[in-house]
Amino acid sequence: MATLKNLSWGIALGALLISSPALAGEIRIQNIWAELEPDAFDGDVDLNVYMRIVNTGAKADRLYAVRTRDAEEAHLNAVSNEQESLMKASSAGELSEGLRATAFQVAPGQILVLESEGPHIQLEDLAEERKIGDTVKLTLFFEQVGPVELGVLIKGD
Repeated sequence: MATLKNLSWGIALGALLISSPALAGEIRIQNIWAELEPDAFDGDVDLNVYMRIVNTGAKADRLYAVRTRDAEEAHLNAVSNEQESLMKASSAGELSEGLRATAFQVAPGQILVLESEGPHIQLEDLAEERKIGDTVKLTLFFEQVGPVELGVLIKGD
């Protein structure tokens, strides 16, 4: 019984640590989470990642890339999920590379919000089937602070 209780605490602590804020120099990453997004055009399930990136420093920084081993593709997406769906519907399921952002600027003292209603990170062609409660690992690449590794918890709506 004690072992089961310890295991439960360990799982809860692991989930808390994974979704905890990340610190990298003057960059603070908060409210990190992901949601599964079925793709009506190719039948796959994508993973959209959301967070708040706070620049507490005096210099601008730039998020220019994202990498993961948990998906074939990981990219910065410049449009909302709704806009993306409408664009795919009008182009027979083909998504223009123009929707992908080359970088997101984070001005000094500003907050960049990555959310479903705006820019976000998208993982496509997941390496394995994922469900709510799973985690994925991401590395964000910033121009000033360098790479930042994150564990991202998959949540429901």
